[in-house]
Amino acid sequence: MIIFLDIENTVIDDLVSCNWLEDNCTKISKFISDNNAKVILYTWGWTEVKEIDYNIANNIFDKLGVPNSKRISVLVKENSVERAMQLGLVDDFNTAMIPGMMTSEYCIDKTTSFLQIIHAKPRMSDTEKCVLIDDTADTDYNLDHNAISINPKDV
Repeated sequence: MIIFLDIENTVIDDLVSCNWLEDNCTKISKFISDNNAKVILYTWGWTEVKEIDYNIANNIFDKLGVPNSKRISVLVKENSVERAMQLGLVDDFNTAMIPGMMTSEYCIDKTTSFLQIIHAKPRMSDTEKCVLIDDTADTDYNLDHNAISINPKDV
């Protein structure tokens, strides 16, 4: 199983204060452990790869008890926009990077982007179950072939 884990309002309040959402962390940590899952941090709070604060990312992995061998990567909005451009769904990188424009201009939210990413060649969802845990997602156990989304309140 590969978990795409949102950060803000899912495990911490925001990227400035970094206050733990303890109940969510406890449930998510157990879910990761119970499923022997690999984890990708997946946030649009950091918009560009160069903005990633690996101290925060590593603190999150540590808090959730994710071993180094199960820490895959950190994906940010830039990665989502690039994937949407590859698919021809976004025609202007700079416009799509503006806060709110992926949704309002291109009708692509984080759940849609998650599906676009896991269906890239080679398709992650063909080899492993992929799970999106995000406070903006609806819990949907039938989201797609071998992919589900879970709101953290339902973990």
